[in-house]
Amino acid sequence: MENLRVGLYHSQPAMLAGVYAWITTTARINCPISSFSLANLLAELEDNPLDILLMEYQQPAFFEALPLLRRHSNAKVLIMPKQQDCFKLDESLAGVVYGVINPHTDQKTLLEAIERVADGEYWFDRDNIASMLDSMSERGVAEKSLYRQYLTLTRKERDVVKTLHLNAEHELGEIAARMTISENTLRNHLRSIYSKMNVRNRLGLYKVAGRIANFID
Repeated sequence: MENLRVGLYHSQPAMLAGVYAWITTTARINCPISSFSLANLLAELEDNPLDILLMEYQQPAFFEALPLLRRHSNAKVLIMPKQQDCFKLDESLAGVVYGVINPHTDQKTLLEAIERVADGEYWFDRDNIASMLDSMSERGVAEKSLYRQYLTLTRKERDVVKTLHLNAEHELGEIAARMTISENTLRNHLRSIYSKMNVRNRLGLYKVAGRIANFID
């Protein structure tokens, strides 16, 4: 059985040290990255490929880091929310987040969650299930409303939304070149899209696009 390369991120050094001590008690787990800085974490991912990334969930920092996580690592993310009920399942997390675990869980459960996720399974604490089911029900109504807003966009604006969602890590100039339009034209489209979709910036648009991805052609 191969060793697992597990990275850690938590903004509280004491919590970070405690989790590190727990997971490194088993010979199968190597922990090449242990950081309380998101910037340092992203920099270290370049040279340290991971199987699992166990990280604290903070908004908006997590969503801001998400495109870079996707770009620099294929690690399966296991989230530790600050509060048990603060994490809301989001379509933009698909293919990245493989589980949610209570940050106050016991060592045995934490190690089991890491093993299960490494084997390709999803992990959710029992305490998360009811909250997540409620979230999914609420989200279904919200997503239909967002999709109706999306349908008010012009065909070109819809192309912009889809292209931005698929190329979140790229600069606007690169995205404009992919679409064979000028960067100024792209910015004009974005201003119109932001207004119609009631978002303030690219991050907001990225999150909305992720939520309605199943509806988009």
